[in-house]
Amino acid sequence: MSKLLITCSAALVAAASALQGRVLDVAGNLGTDHVVNVKFEALEDASVRELLDSFEDSIDEFGSSEVGVDFRVTEEVIEALENASVAFDDNTQTWVDTMTANLNDPSFLCTGENCSTSKDGADVFFDSYQSLTSLMNRVDLIAANSLATVGSIGTSYEGRTLKKIEIIKGSSNKPWVMYFCGIHAREWLPPMACIYMAETLVSNGGHPLLDSVNFAILPMMNPDGYLYSTTVDNLWRKTRRPNPFSSCVGTDLNRNYDDHHCGSGASTNPCSQTYCGPTPFDQDETRSLKEYAESIYINGGTILHAVDVHAYGYYWMSPYGWTTSLPPSRDYDRMDTCMRAAADAFRSVAGNSLTTGSSANAIYVASGGSDDWFYSALDVVFSYTAEVRGNSFQPAASNIVPSNLEVFAA
Repeated sequence: MSKLLITCSAALVAAASALQGRVLDVAGNLGTDHVVNVKFEALEDASVRELLDSFEDSIDEFGSSEVGVDFRVTEEVIEALENASVAFDDNTQTWVDTMTANLNDPSFLCTGENCSTSKDGADVFFDSYQSLTSLMNRVDLIAANSLATVGSIGTSYEGRTLKKIEIIKGSSNKPWVMYFCGIHAREWLPPMACIYMAETLVSNGGHPLLDSVNFAILPMMNPDGYLYSTTVDNLWRKTRRPNPFSSCVGTDLNRNYDDHHCGSGASTNPCSQTYCGPTPFDQDETRSLKEYAESIYINGGTILHAVDVHAYGYYWMSPYGWTTSLPPSRDYDRMDTCMRAAADAFRSVAGNSLTTGSSANAIYVASGGSDDWFYSALDVVFSYTAEVRGNSFQPAASNIVPSNLEVFAA
């Protein structure tokens, strides 16, 4: 049965790929749902959070704006918010119009296999979002540098390579810094940032950071979902693995780690955007990342720093995600110092401020996340989740370059 499902799924994606020149149907993908912004002041009221939590499987929390938090909600939730006199703005039409305009722009998304150079030979890769094939071709080019090795940590559900870029200068007997991007399919900025980071680290004979640490960069951790997001549904978040006994597809990879799996902030409903999966690490993508991270220790190394890069909302967050309680002060004090330094560096690029703090306190409780697992299972104190710039999952392409610079600086 699994081979049949993979074959059918691959056929559907192939058909979708042939339509890459067509504009994604933003309004159609949204259906009858709304995109609303609930004001921060309203969210400070515990009763409002309780109301939203009661509709857990009918709500998709997007990200933060300057005035509140964006949610995708059903009409039933709209009615409940209105009946409770909760302050919110219905931004559905603005969201649809903006995304449709972006996707109509021929320079917004490269749908070809190689969009690295223009007709006059200029490097234009970071001028546009890229197709999955173009992203992976660019990753392969990094292997031409003697400091970098491009390999695989495993394969996705649909059989795509989960590529790793290992960057070592001189002795390999140094701590590792790990960045991984593309966990959530609809977040198109992070993979661009991960690739830019790798290219910058290996340029000009190697960045000075390489004298102290090695880097492991995983630029695309959910290739199946990303392909689907760029060809069928730009709001797709999860993996593309079918769920037994359900018509709903996919698992939220950042609820699938073995740390308070399926606890608060995660759903056991396969149709939910935060579905945690039947068991920890049952997804090919998270299991591959787990085994790769553990292999560093098995081979005598250590991971000093791990960052899971997401979009959007301007956050740099530490454990814990599963509870609003903080880690022991001996660890959290160091986490906090590093977060504040990251925020200062981030702000130095374009003046944008990051909100820092533990994940549960900075945004919301979310169990089974990567930052908690790296901290609790591998003792990586400097384990973070970053939410980069933008006011949507795919902001204007003009955000790509400054986002790359901000992430690298932080």
